[in-house]
Amino acid sequence: MLAEALERIGLYCTSCRQADDRIVQHRLTCLPDKTEGSYIISGSLECPNCGTLYPITNGVPRFFEGMASPEIQLNQYLDSHYGGTNESYWDQIPITAPHNGVHLDAGCGVGRNTFESARHTAFAVGLDANAGYLEAAAAIQRKGRANYRKKHRAMADTEVESKFVPPENVIFVLADIHNPPFLMETFDSVSALNVIDSVAQPLLALGQMDAALKAGGRLLLSSPYTWTESISKGWLETPEQTPHAFVLDLLTGSALPWCGFRYRILSEKSGIEWRIQAQDTMAYVYSVDLIEAEKI
Repeated sequence: MLAEALERIGLYCTSCRQADDRIVQHRLTCLPDKTEGSYIISGSLECPNCGTLYPITNGVPRFFEGMASPEIQLNQYLDSHYGGTNESYWDQIPITAPHNGVHLDAGCGVGRNTFESARHTAFAVGLDANAGYLEAAAAIQRKGRANYRKKHRAMADTEVESKFVPPENVIFVLADIHNPPFLMETFDSVSALNVIDSVAQPLLALGQMDAALKAGGRLLLSSPYTWTESISKGWLETPEQTPHAFVLDLLTGSALPWCGFRYRILSEKSGIEWRIQAQDTMAYVYSVDLIEAEKI
């Protein structure tokens, strides 16, 4: 799938972009080492200009070191995405990916929404900063199932094999959403589910998603807007406005018009429940707001 993605959309050197004032984009060449069928398990992506090598590890191209999560958190996320905990949430998420298009799932986590989007379009790319999540998603794709351990109490857990069957037309990329390895206007649709409050610079991240989206493309955002000073700077809200209302105004150009966002709001919804089950007697429950918009 990586070879197909490189042919269809390309991945570009983020080192040259940061170093070159002319914003020249250099398309990377794939140097595979180990493969499994159509999947490249290890190897590298090479920049023809600066010679930077971006490693491919466990099926995931890596544009920076990223972060890791404890195994217990990874298992909780796998359960929340591939178990039956949040089926009501998934039922309320609209499909924005167009037929025969290319979709970007920004902050894809363990890949559930990337896979769901890929069922409705020609190709989907999942981008995240968490290496463990992406390796788990890539393994689900290769194995055709999701395996994880579900915790019941402090000293008891069970092995779970999800019945979820992923599509093949997906790749996962470890990269910084503030500096993604794509050309402008590459994607026909972009989603970012429960992400915008988990990045260092929310406005810049939203700007990069906007830049990657073609005119007329669909943008899907959801978030509980649980801002944390240790993670995010520049929260997208004001004392007078809720985050949901502020982001709506931001996308339509009513707030911070100098950002250049120009969207038509197609639908919005508040109060969607997202649950992370820590164990049988404990869960983290979020109330999520959703926005679907079209880039003008």
